[in-house]
Amino acid sequence: MSRGDVEEKEGDVGSGVLTVLSPDSSDITNWIRETENKGGDGRQGLARWLTDVDKGAGALLARVIVNRLWQHHFGIGLVKTSNNFGSVGDRPTNQDLLDWLATELIREGWRLKPIHKLIMTSATYMQSTEWDQKRHAIDPENNLHWRRHPRRLEAEILRDSIMNTAGTLNRKLYGPSVKPWVSSDAVKTGSTNKWPTNVKDGPETWRRSIYVFMRRSMRVPFFETFDVPDAMQSRGLREKTTVPTQALLLLNNQFVRQQATHFAQRVIAAAKARPTDSKPEEWRAIVEEAYWLAFSRQATDTEIKLGTELMAQEQQTVENFCHILLTLNEFAYVD
Repeated sequence: MSRGDVEEKEGDVGSGVLTVLSPDSSDITNWIRETENKGGDGRQGLARWLTDVDKGAGALLARVIVNRLWQHHFGIGLVKTSNNFGSVGDRPTNQDLLDWLATELIREGWRLKPIHKLIMTSATYMQSTEWDQKRHAIDPENNLHWRRHPRRLEAEILRDSIMNTAGTLNRKLYGPSVKPWVSSDAVKTGSTNKWPTNVKDGPETWRRSIYVFMRRSMRVPFFETFDVPDAMQSRGLREKTTVPTQALLLLNNQFVRQQATHFAQRVIAAAKARPTDSKPEEWRAIVEEAYWLAFSRQATDTEIKLGTELMAQEQQTVENFCHILLTLNEFAYVD
């Protein structure tokens, strides 16, 4: 189109690649044209160019991928502008490390799992959150990762963790997406004829959040409240907000309350306790089991005391205690 005018068409541009990434791109262009001529749309040839380290964009692609993996585990990438590796983006905080991880990804045949394992077994990943004033004075933004920042769970992982703790998570793989229960008021703000209003939450909808149907005109309130990006835009990094609606949702949401009930049933069965009894040892067993299931750690003496005192009160139940555990900051953060 001459000067971008849709009315001034000058012919087919044809297939090609960015010469800035591959100066000698004649072979790559031929790959794309070959797959087009064979009835394809050139995507196979494009994929070959993207992963070609010598003549294509493979070297850059590897850096972009490992930067995303680093961002996933640490909350921020070695290149902070993960959507922009150009000249106006941020420079890597550790260029040598970025290059080495990219080389390892290519050496491993572009498989992501070995890189995940490499990062998570590193001394950097396994650091404590302990504060150090001297190191802070040198690197106040922690760009060199001298300590670990606690990170809040993403919305999808938070939902999965609640179901996993309650023992209700449906681990079925593959298949069509699911539409979980959403309040009718929330449905009215979106596409009322596109989201069912009579959904009954159960094992079929308690699948991992990766299988939840995402519609741009109908945002699931649970995900939206915990900062799932708008599907209408490209986001390199999720925004992190701390607002009252997050706590209110965990306290009042029907799904969370339902999962707390299942969590309580799981705790009672595992502790082999009789919640109708007022024996201190019965309540203690419930509190200890609940903490193991929710946080994978032993409850402190103070936590046991507070938990047993709560459930010993009139009109308080194991369900209420389990609901409280699902709303604690410790449950929503990974250390």
